[in-house]
Order: sequence, then structure tokens, then C-alpha cells
Amino acid sequence: IAAEIKENKGRIKFLPLIATIAFIAAIIVGLSLTKNLIARKVITSTCESIFEAKCDIDYLNISFFNSSFKMKGWQVANKKEPMKNLFSVESLTFDFDMLQLLRARFVANELSILGVDTNTDRKYSGDISARKLAKLQKKKEKQAKKQAKQNEKSAFMLSLDSKKDAAMGTLKDSVSGLFDQYNPETI
Repeated sequence: IAAEIKENKGRIKFLPLIATIAFIAAIIVGLSLTKNLIARKVITSTCESIFEAKCDIDYLNISFFNSSFKMKGWQVANKKEPMKNLFSVESLTFDFDMLQLLRARFVANELSILGVDTNTDRKYSGDISARKLAKLQKKKEKQAKKQAKQNEKSAFMLSLDSKKDAAMGTLKDSVSGLFDQYNPETI
């Protein structure tokens, strides 16, 4: 065994190892620098698609090491009254224990939502651009068509359902006839 260990000694290729470690480190650094921008974009685009009005976030910070999520100045405009907010949240904070989360337990040190207001005034209009609104409408139409297509049964499925119902009726009649033969009241 010692001879085999000596033969395999020095089999590590350092250039690919260094390249792999550098690639993984670049991904980690890139994600840590852009995680707040990505999260802000995801939250705003989701809110804008749901409420069909402008969504603003003044401050957003996600920290993996401190395992916290903090957002300040979250405002969603009212699509019927663009100069009013549908709701606004002054501060939203989630501070949780990451170690417990890895153990499939959610242990929160702090969960707080402060300054929730509705129908407040906006400094600028909450209308979203016509292009973005058209894109949202197109997406909703596509989802409606997809849902209608799932609900719509094809001719094949309708004929299959009718044959299934006929077969079940015949089976029920034959089973009930079989049991009627052995029913003491009919005998």
C-alpha cells in the first residue's frame, strides 16, 4: 500500500485546481456584490406584474453571514390613482438563525414590519410605461390561453370519457345483477 501511495504522490495538477478555485471564488464574489441588485429587481418586477403599477424600494440589504433581510421605503402605487400609493411600508426586517435554517428549522431573532400605510401621496406618478404594461397584458393573455387549453378537453378525451362512463354503467349493472341473484329477498 505504501508503494502505491508513493506512486500516486504528485498527481494533483495545480493549474486546473487553481483555475477551478478562482472560478468558484469569482462566482461567490460576483453574487455577494450583486445580490442586493438582483433581489431589488426581482421584488420590483414581481410587484409591478401583480399590481400593474410602479414599485419603489429605497433600501434593500440581504446579508448571508448575518442571515438578515432588511428593506426600507417599499411603496407600491395604485394603478387607478397613480399619484397615490396602494400601500407603503417604512421598514421590513427579517433576522433569522442560518444554522437552524440548515437544520430545517426556522428560528427568527427578529421579524418586524413597521410603518404600514395605505393611500398615501406619491412624489411622482406611479404609472408604469406602456411598453411594460403591454408586456404584462401579453403575459396574462398567454397564461389565460394556457389555462383554457388545459381546461378544454379534446375530442379524443371526450370520446374516451363517454366510453368509460358506458363501461362503468355496464359493470355496475352486471355486478348488481350478480348480487341480486344471491339476495334472500328476491330468492
